[in-house]
Amino acid sequence: MAAETRYWAVLDGTGADPAEVGGKGAWLDRLVAHSFPVPPTAALTTWAYRAAAAQPEIAALLAEIRRSPVPSPDQTAAAEDRVDAAFLAVDLPEPVLAAIRSAAEHFRSADAAALAARSSATAEDMAQASFAGQYRSFLNLADSAALERAVRLIWSSLWHPAPCAYRRFHGVDESRLAMAVIVMPMVPAE
Repeated sequence: MAAETRYWAVLDGTGADPAEVGGKGAWLDRLVAHSFPVPPTAALTTWAYRAAAAQPEIAALLAEIRRSPVPSPDQTAAAEDRVDAAFLAVDLPEPVLAAIRSAAEHFRSADAAALAARSSATAEDMAQASFAGQYRSFLNLADSAALERAVRLIWSSLWHPAPCAYRRFHGVDESRLAMAVIVMPMVPAE
């Protein structure tokens, strides 16, 4: 993995660390290394997520989520809205915003009409649990503003009630949990 910055990197098949790019990112990097046809791919790293999650408003909310019981099904939508609103409202550190802009610009240079942003958690596709469909992905993102919003909502989906309940059921440790975001150009379907 070529180090662009601590907050984003191109996945180039040179050995991405799952602790930095999540499970999906590490597997995509392996596919690139073995010359499989993978679209150009970058990752907004777990360092970017951790910088956002360290903001006092988010840190307090996440501490509350960790110590509270999972909301009941009739409270799920309100709980999701609350965590989404917090991640959308927080001021991100400038290096994180710069990384998001750089990732978007990297693919704009490659003539990508639109981008996809995909979740890549550090606790994903484990031996005892699969988180398929638990976290968000976004397609057809036109610019860096759309990518920034998608990144924030992917990060927030890490703390939605369903994946929290699933982690607790399977005894997944949340203390070092983080979310990377895979960014790649949309590929025209045939």
